[in-house]
Amino acid sequence: MENFGSLDKKSLHVTLLKRTLNDVETEKWTSLMFARSPAATDKSSIE
Repeated sequence: MENFGSLDKKSLHVTLLKRTLNDVETEKWTSLMFARSPAATDKSSIE
C-alpha cells in the first residue's frame, strides 16, 4: 500500500507542477497580448 501512496503523491505533484507551468505560460501570453495591443493601437493612431 505504501508504494501506491507514494505513487499517488508523485503523480499528484507532477499534475500540480504541470498546472503551475500552464498557468505561467498563460500569464506570459496574457501579458504579451496586453503589452502588444496598446502598442498596436498607438502605431495605428500615429499613422
